[in-house]
This record gives sequence, C-alpha cells and structure tokens, in this order.
Amino acid sequence: MAFRPLSINHYTLGFLLLITVMFVGTAWLGFRSIENAGQSLEQHREQAAREELEDAIASLVDHLDRLQSRLSGWDELFQQLDQPLYYSYWRQHRLMQSGQLPSSIDQAEVYDASGKVLGHFANSPFPPQIDMQHARPEVHVEQGTAWLYDYVPFRREPGQPVQGWLGIRLALIPALQQRFDFRNLDKDSLQLVARNDEHIPINAVADRMQYHRKPNPGAEELLEIVKRSVWQLSAIIGILSLLFYFLMVKVLGQPLKDISRHIDRLHRKEAFEPEPSMSRLPIAELEKVRSSLVAYDADLRKAQQDLDRKNRALWKLAHHDALTGMLNRRAFDRDWNDARQLLRRRRIEIGLVLFDVNRFKAINDTYGHQTGDEVLKAISHGIQSTLRQGEQLYRIGGDEFASILIGSSSEEMLTLTRRCLEAIESCDFSALGLRETVRVSCGIAYCPAEDHQRLDKLQWQADVAVYQAKKPGNHGPVLFDDSMANGSQSIFSSWINEAVYQAVTSGEGVVLFYQSIVNTQTLDIDYYESLLRIRNESGYIPPSHIFPVVHSRQLETELDRSVIRELARDLADRKFQGINGVSINLSAETLVQSALIDWLAPLRPFLDEYRITLEVTETSLITHLGTASRHLETLREQGFMVALDDFGSGYSSLLYLTRMPVDTIKFDIALIQGMEDERIHQLVQELARMLSGLGYELVAEGIETKEIFERVIDAGFTHAQGYYLDTPKRHHGNEPSS
Repeated sequence: MAFRPLSINHYTLGFLLLITVMFVGTAWLGFRSIENAGQSLEQHREQAAREELEDAIASLVDHLDRLQSRLSGWDELFQQLDQPLYYSYWRQHRLMQSGQLPSSIDQAEVYDASGKVLGHFANSPFPPQIDMQHARPEVHVEQGTAWLYDYVPFRREPGQPVQGWLGIRLALIPALQQRFDFRNLDKDSLQLVARNDEHIPINAVADRMQYHRKPNPGAEELLEIVKRSVWQLSAIIGILSLLFYFLMVKVLGQPLKDISRHIDRLHRKEAFEPEPSMSRLPIAELEKVRSSLVAYDADLRKAQQDLDRKNRALWKLAHHDALTGMLNRRAFDRDWNDARQLLRRRRIEIGLVLFDVNRFKAINDTYGHQTGDEVLKAISHGIQSTLRQGEQLYRIGGDEFASILIGSSSEEMLTLTRRCLEAIESCDFSALGLRETVRVSCGIAYCPAEDHQRLDKLQWQADVAVYQAKKPGNHGPVLFDDSMANGSQSIFSSWINEAVYQAVTSGEGVVLFYQSIVNTQTLDIDYYESLLRIRNESGYIPPSHIFPVVHSRQLETELDRSVIRELARDLADRKFQGINGVSINLSAETLVQSALIDWLAPLRPFLDEYRITLEVTETSLITHLGTASRHLETLREQGFMVALDDFGSGYSSLLYLTRMPVDTIKFDIALIQGMEDERIHQLVQELARMLSGLGYELVAEGIETKEIFERVIDAGFTHAQGYYLDTPKRHHGNEPSS
C-alpha cells in the first residue's frame, strides 16, 4: 500500500538536526583552538618585527659610524680643512662624486674641529654650527621625507684628536628598504608617522614607525590544528554518510531511477508523459521534477535555437565590416580559400574583381574622415546592389573592395563591372559636400575552367589590372591579359621576390623594428613587440610585401630563424636599455619543428634580464595542438612567456583556450577596431572580463584613436598597442620607421 507523498523535508529534518548538533560542537572546539593559537602567534610576530626593525636602525647607524676609518685616508678632506678657500668648488664637484661616500648618502657637509661648517650655502640642509658634545644621529622630517642626519668625526691617525666632522644626510626609509631583508615585516610598507619639520632622536624612531607584517611564519602550527579538526570532522561525516547512504537507497533511489529512464527517453528524442510513481515512499519534490521534464525539454530546445541565432549574429559581427556592412577581409580569405579548393575539383570559370577608390586619401584629408566614411558606404552599397544574387562584396582594405565571380565568362564580368561603375557614378556625392567627381578603378582577373593552374596568380593579376585601370585615359574596368605582366611583373613581384628570398635565406637585410606595448593602468611601456622589415638599397620592404613571398615560397621556418638570430644580436648589442622585455612571432610551421628548442637557445642567456614572449596564433596552436603545446610547455619551463596572438580571428571554442599553454592573450585588430560598434564593444568587454578573471594578461592591438583606447581601458585590458600610442622604431627609437 502506497503512502501519501511527503515533502523531503520531513524525511531529512531529524537527520539534519543530528548533523547540526555534532557539527556545531566540533566546530566550536576547533575555532577555540585556532583562536587561542592565533593570539599567541600574533603577539610573537609583533615582538619579532619590532626587534627586527630596531636592529636594522641600529645597524644602519653603526654602518655610518664606521665611515671614520675610510675618511682617515681621504687626503682631499684634510686639504679642505687646511685650505677652506676652495671648499665651495670642492664641495660641488668632488664631495659626492669622489666615490668615497656610500651611494645611499644624499648630501654631506664638512665641519672643522670646533664644529663650524667650512662654508655656508643657502641650499644646504645642514646647520652652520654643530654642538660637538651632543652630535647624535637624529631624523628630520622635511616636506614629507624622513632624513637621517649624522655627524661622523674623522682624524688622520687613531688616538689623535678629532680634526673635523662630516655631516651626512640620507633618506631613512629607502636606506632601510635597500640595505635590509626583513623576515617578519614588509619593508615596502614602512612609513614614519611624524609632523613636517619635526626632529626625532634615533632611539625614538622605531616607536614612530608603522608597517605591515609578513605572512604568518607560524602557519604550520595553525595548519596542524586545522588538520586535527578536519580529522575530527571527517570521522563524524563518515558516520553520517552511512546513515545518509541508507536513506538515499531506500527513499530516493527508486524515484531517481524512474527519472533516469525518462531522461534516457529524452535523449532519444522521445516525448513522454509522467507516469504514476511506483515507490512505496514517494517524495513530492521528485514527483514534481519528473512531471516537469517534458517542459524542461521544450525550454532546452528553445534555448538551443536562441543560442544558434546568437552564434549566427556573432559570426556576422566577426565577418562583416562595421562601417559599410559588407563582408570583411577575414571573410574574403575564408571564401577565397573555399573557392580555390572547390574549383580545383570542378571545372568552372572564376573571376576576381578588385575596386579601388581613386585619390581617397585626398578626400579624407580635404573633407574629413566622416565624409570619407560616407563615400565608402555609398560606393559599397552601389556595387553590392548591382552584383547578382549570391555574389558578395568584400571590403579588404581601407578603400579597396573585392568580389568573387563564379561561373561567368570574361565578357559577362566586364559587363557586370561596367554596371557597378555606372551605379557609383550615379551616386549624388555633392550631397556630402564633394565638389569633384568620385572615381573608382576596377581590375578583373579571369581564370578559365580549363586552366585552374592560374588560380594562385589571380590576386596578383587583379592587382596588375587595377594598376592599369588607374592610368590616365582609363575610365572603365580593365581585364588582365598576359601582355600586362611583361610591364608589371617587376613592379609587383621580381625585385621584391628576390630581395625577400635573399634576405630570409642569408639573414642579410633582416631588420627588427619595435613597437611599444603600454600598461593601461600606469601608461608606462611594459615591453616591445618586434616587427619585421627587410632593408635594401631602396629602403625598407613592409610586411605586406614580405609575407606573400614567404608563404608562396614556403620560407616560414627560415624567416623565423633569421628573426631569432637578429633579436639575439640586438640583445647582445645592449640596444634595449630601459626596456623590460620583447616579443617575437613564431609561425605554425616553426612551432612543430623538433629543433625549435635549439633554435631559441641563443635567447636563453637574456631571460634573467628580459621578459621574452613568443607570440603564436590561435590557428597554428589548434592545427598542431599536441606537438606545439609540448614545445611551448618546455619553453615556458625555461623562462619564456607565451602569448596567443590574433585572438578572435579563428574558430576555436573557449574549451580549446584552456588547453593552450599561454600567459597572454592578444585580441585581433578587427575586434578592437570594431569596438566602435556597440554590440562588438559589449562582446569584447564580456570576453575580456572573463579571460582576465582566469588570470590572463590581455593586450589590445590596433589602437589608432583616443576613443578606442578609452574603450579598451574601460573593457579591462591590461595592455594596449597601436599607432595612437607609438609607431614602430628601430633599436628602441634610434632610427624612425619607414
């Protein structure tokens, strides 16, 4: 016969009362023991800290008194006593610069045997006359600083009468902090409580000092007390667990099994209706849970739909340009790679169209960035509205746009791009205040279905076509043909290819510029990121020209090794005076090399002096997570730091992040510059808050405006980097970048 369902409180009330009485009693005994031990420990620590401070002050005074033996051999000092006429000059140029006095002494003054100063100066903190009978060390508080004054007698030979006195002054608290390592007190917290202009005898200074004590040296004793309490509690809990086990098996076991079966049916996507309980002691709460599972399943399905919708929105934010609403460079690279992979397996025509706004910098400089932004919006929407269904426009640069056309002939591409240019010409830019015509150059690179070997050259060919379209007399789209390559190959490829290849393989011409990474709280420079340039007779080749050659010729590993060698030379040449550290970038290809640890060996001798950070991209870590992680863990053990670069540009989940051996996370430039959009700002702020809470340092790249910098600080980033804060420079600012 089944009983009426009762609340679980009825079953557990008696059990909880028993646990409460036993636990409270045991806790009271434990806390009493801890409290008594703590009081005794505090008294001991206070006494030890006070004695340690008094010993340190006495030792400091004794150290100053021992100057007598050093002064007895200082001939210049006795010359001043004999001929004080030149004392003013000697005091200014020799007294503190001679090396005879400890560096901790701030100022000094020489007195004759009668206690009269050899020369009185308006800026001297010392009195013109001292009482030789009462010349004792004392502390003067001047403008908030505690100065220790002492007067040391000196004589040529022991046993002779005192021939003069040397008055010395040094900052008391810095001297204590630099000279002594305290065991019981925190020396950084030392401060003297006194009024301004107050004089305090040295034997009373300790009474006026305030400080914080170091962590409890008697923690082991307290830990033993806690351990005994834990053992006592564990025994009690063990007994109660046996009782609780019996209660769970008899009262909760059967209903939970019923619920488990219902959950299994939910996993199989089978809907169900709650069945009447068969338990002899049914619990009201469990019955309610069982009957609510269907509703929870419906809510879960709805939550999953909402999550999918938000993920799609987040994907759109990450792959769309915040200004124009068009797809961005990241989306272009992804779609272009996808198209290349698809077309290598299928015979179909493909074209790449590039649009470049002519003299856009002049528009920005003349009418302002806001007008320039409106021009870009009008151009992009004019082109997108003209493209056919399924064709997308990408903003791949400041004033550069691209579109991938699949399945169209070259004649159809020319016709379509002419309509795009006509749509741009029909825009009324005069409404924006422009007095001149806005023109856009268009270049087309076409790959026939039967010649997909040209795919790798398509972007270069489109660049050449745009270059031709910008020439005087060209107002329409230009379709690349092989004749253009003869005149343009050297402009876009030959000298750059050769210069980059020679520099990477030989190491000659590889140059590192350095851009500061600023602490957002103090605005001080914490360390620098090394940025690659290649030098030749024409100047410096920028990264935008270097890395396409490196990738096409698979020189990533050779380039990384050249950068490591160049950084080691800069460190050895001491070109980083005043810099705390430096970071370098490593490619995915380098990360998986078994010789990576040996390649970085030239940097290890500098780890004691500099913080050296290895920057790796999220994509490279995920692609080779096992091997790369092992290598990076070894390097971290050796003292290197690891930074995850371009965070937010890949597709990994936060679960991957927890498995990555990194210390610092650098947010991708697109996310940071997109913070002008409120939705991206909120997204970045939430990510920063979460990652900062996990203990990571956060670096925001691409800071180009004051507004973005303020938003980065508000979001909680610990460091920032960008042209608003600093431009890359050679050798810590000795040579400007180009």
